[in-house]
Amino acid sequence: MANGRTRTTARRSAIERGEWRSYKITYAERSTTRTFQANLAKIGTVSFLDLTEMRGADPGPFLVPVHGVLRISVDGDRLTASLLDYPWFMRAIDAEDAARDLGRR
Repeated sequence: MANGRTRTTARRSAIERGEWRSYKITYAERSTTRTFQANLAKIGTVSFLDLTEMRGADPGPFLVPVHGVLRISVDGDRLTASLLDYPWFMRAIDAEDAARDLGRR
């Protein structure tokens, strides 16, 4: 709330089947709509989504298209997508190293 007014932002997203076992994700916020291509992978019990701009999309000048990796969790009918970050990777690597060290003893 700013100056006694409530600020709302209309956000919409849609997930559809894409080409070759992929997903097409459309995300709209305010006057901007972006379309992404995504692939879902499961490593152990954890699901990850590899998200990229659709091929042929113009990202604008000086922008480099990259992959975004999100951790996906499903609880009933609720899907949560969380961006991964460097500290998360470091904790995962440290946990793997600790588990490997315990197995050697």
